[in-house]
Amino acid sequence: MNNVQKQKRANKSLPFFFKDEFKVSFIIIFISTILLITTFSFDIVPPILNRGIQPATFPKGLLVLIISLTLIVYYLSLKKTLEK
Repeated sequence: MNNVQKQKRANKSLPFFFKDEFKVSFIIIFISTILLITTFSFDIVPPILNRGIQPATFPKGLLVLIISLTLIVYYLSLKKTLEK
């Protein structure tokens, strides 16, 4: 009896943009992209004060790293759910 009831139900598979993995990844990438765009308005430090990495370059590199790691984690979460 339970098998018959289960077969009558529609497949409740949601599109990819309603799943939690996509929501969290989208929010992180969206905020990081907005912050990355705002970093292009930073002033460049004079060469005499520049020791190593530019202070305006560090946030850009960090935000690109956050975006890329978020994309990798999202890809791995999709791969794991596809294996099920």
